[in-house]
Amino acid sequence: MTAPLDSPVPPIPASPAVAPPPIPPAPKPELEPTPDQLAEAERRRYLSHESAIRSVGMLYQVCGGLILASAVISLLIAAAAMFGLGNRYGAGAFGFIVYAFAAGLVGYLSWWIGDCLRRLDNEANSAATLLAVLNLLNVPFGSLFGGYVLYLLHSAAGRHVMTWEYGYTVDVTPHIEARITWWAWLLLVLLVGSLLVGGWVVVEIVQWFLGLAFG
Repeated sequence: MTAPLDSPVPPIPASPAVAPPPIPPAPKPELEPTPDQLAEAERRRYLSHESAIRSVGMLYQVCGGLILASAVISLLIAAAAMFGLGNRYGAGAFGFIVYAFAAGLVGYLSWWIGDCLRRLDNEANSAATLLAVLNLLNVPFGSLFGGYVLYLLHSAAGRHVMTWEYGYTVDVTPHIEARITWWAWLLLVLLVGSLLVGGWVVVEIVQWFLGLAFG
């Protein structure tokens, strides 16, 4: 039996409302680093290499100062031999004068190289390279030290550290300090200790020489 034509049509259920997808937040614009931040990042990148070069410079300066002191002492001994002992020991006085002249040149050169390295000034690069090459002949410790100095100065990092651009980076980052390395302090202690022993031997020789002269 069919339903009458005038029977009401059942209502169609409404579909549930679908919420629109959330709008993702706009990406934050990437901020470019400031010049100060770039300089600080560059300084920290090369800080260990810079500290090593400055440490070598400190060692060269100390050695140069000690060599200059030995030149002065040699001149005093020569003066005592010439004016206090007469012509009898003139040849020995001449030897002290020759040593004082040579030690004065080497000591000043070493001190100047060390000063340039501590200031990251490439003016002394050629002289420092020559001195490092000569150190290679002093096997084995001099060879190790000379080779290390050549690496510090002529590696990619070393060539960059010794440029005026990096010097400007150092000037604008005074809050970052390059410290002297531990191995430099160790070498300095060993150097001073060996010089004290050597100085004691020299004093004994000088005392024997003066005792022989006045005896």
